[in-house]
Formats: sequence, structure tokens, C-alpha cells
Amino acid sequence: WAADILRKCPAFDEVVVYNPRNSCACAACEKAADPLGAVRGFLQEVRAGLRKVRPDAKLGAVYNAVPSWFDAMKDAVDVPHPYLFVSEEADFAADMYAARAVLDAARQPGPALAKLPWGPDDRVTDARLEEFVKLAREKKIPYWIWTYDDAFLNATYDVPRLCRALGVPPCPVAALVPKLGGR
Repeated sequence: WAADILRKCPAFDEVVVYNPRNSCACAACEKAADPLGAVRGFLQEVRAGLRKVRPDAKLGAVYNAVPSWFDAMKDAVDVPHPYLFVSEEADFAADMYAARAVLDAARQPGPALAKLPWGPDDRVTDARLEEFVKLAREKKIPYWIWTYDDAFLNATYDVPRLCRALGVPPCPVAALVPKLGGR
């Protein structure tokens, strides 16, 4: 499937696997000396498939900001994308410290994935989102916002306030929202 993505989208130079983990509970996996071996093997296969299509293609992986996990995957993953939780209860300082460690150890660090909650009952406050943006900027953690549709299109967040926090002019973004089908 990753090779198919590259064939169909030749402008892409990286395919990112989200949250790869071994959830097998068979006897062989339960007894394995290397609990991450199955995941590493899977990622190595994916990367080999990518490289058959394009020798310079890169495999990225999104996973929790756990430096030891990314270290164990360094021979399978080209570009680490540590996961950052953007929630009311998240410890931004601790999460960004771990993400910074992952990025600093990487040969080719990628941006972190900042996931906004999307449920009506778990929305993060605008002030908390501003705090996240400010701390990420201070810690020089590059990131992209996942579930941006909730941030910009579904009227979940105050678009002008979010734009100001992100350091982008709100008027052009606000003008795009209705054109993209947002409220």
C-alpha cells in the first residue's frame, strides 16, 4: 500500500505510518525477546517497498513522544514524528521535552503531530490551545495540527484567536473557511 501511494502520488517523498504497534497476543509474540521486533520488521518491509519505487523515498512514523521507542526503530524509520497531545489535562512541558529528545536524536527529524480533541465534550479551551502554540514555539518544536477541520471548519475554535496564536493573519483564513464548507 505504501508503494502504491508513491506510484499514484509521485510528488510525495515521504509516507507516514500512524501509531504502529504490535497488538498481537499470540504465543510467539508473547514470548518474543524483542517486544518491538514485529513492529520493526513491519516498518522495515514498508520502507523496502517504498525504496523499490523510489530509492530516495522516506518512511515516517507517528508515535508517542517516547525516545526509547524511536531509538528502537531508528533502522526502520527515516523521519520520526512524535505525537503531542493537545488537551486540557496534557502536560505540555513534559510532552515537549520528550518530543525535543526524539527530534534531537533523529538523523532527519520531522514535525510533531499535534492532535486537537474533536469530541464536543473534550474540546480544549482557546487559552489552552494558545498555551500549546506558545510553548511549542519557545521549545522550537515544529508540528502540524491533526484534526485541523475541527480547528478551522467546524466552528469548534475561535478562528481569529487561533490564527493569532499561530502567527498567521486571521482574515485570509476566515475568508477560506466558508469556501471549504466550514462554519
